[in-house]
Amino acid sequence: MARKTKDMQKLIELRDRQAGDVADLEKRLAEARVRLHAYDTAIATMGGHALPVGGRKRQPNVKKTVLNIVNEAAAHGVTANEVVDKGAAQGRTLERNSVSSLLSRLKREGVLTFDGARYRPADVKPTNTVPLFKTVS
Repeated sequence: MARKTKDMQKLIELRDRQAGDVADLEKRLAEARVRLHAYDTAIATMGGHALPVGGRKRQPNVKKTVLNIVNEAAAHGVTANEVVDKGAAQGRTLERNSVSSLLSRLKREGVLTFDGARYRPADVKPTNTVPLFKTVS
């Protein structure tokens, strides 16, 4: 039984490392999208094209996007910043303050849980929990 527990812990650690790698790549992708948008804006300006007036377009279904991102993270959980970065990687512009407010509201409504650092779906337990009792075989 101890061998099985050790193997499971190794798999969890590998999965957590991979999740961290994915988060890093998503962040880099979001940053690249921002740079690409800056280039597009500069090209449009130099080409004489009018820039969009009135700032950003309103994003429909922000709640749906946020819930999808939280559900994808599942037991690993997410922070508001990670939701914004993941949204950007998907081509969605999410305002950090709006995401934070929405996450708090969903927590209040019982849809999500918050452990002081990360949000998770209410029906999902964190992956990095330490068992209270050790199984003796």
